[in-house]
Amino acid sequence: DFKKVINAQNFDDADLIADFATRTIDQNFKVVSQDVAVRVYANIAANYAYSAGKLTSKTAESLAKQYADSITETAKQYVNKDDPKTKFTGVGEGVINFILSLQKLTLNEVWQVAFLYQSQFLLAAVEVGGSNDIYDQCIQEANN
Repeated sequence: DFKKVINAQNFDDADLIADFATRTIDQNFKVVSQDVAVRVYANIAANYAYSAGKLTSKTAESLAKQYADSITETAKQYVNKDDPKTKFTGVGEGVINFILSLQKLTLNEVWQVAFLYQSQFLLAAVEVGGSNDIYDQCIQEANN
């Protein structure tokens, strides 16, 4: 997972960075379907690849194949057909492996990936009509 990647690089604040990256996933897990999550993960990978200067019109096809291979390999490793939640782990690990295959991450890039996770999942939750359960509960209580 993302925390393991941060620790492997010997960066400080692995818990803080991982919490920041996954907070919106935890808060909105119920409203983000598998299809939306797959799209979000692809957006994260593409945004990172582009910002790292790796995604161009000339490299798009080969990077897409590399991304698909990475997802396929981790899906074989992590997905248990009796536990639907493992699909998210399989895809998530595939994205991390893909990102790591592009270049070694610096601390700034780890924060960039964390921001991509956080913002992309929040945008997806807003798009599908459910975002931040705690916020929604407070608004409902305030309006009653």
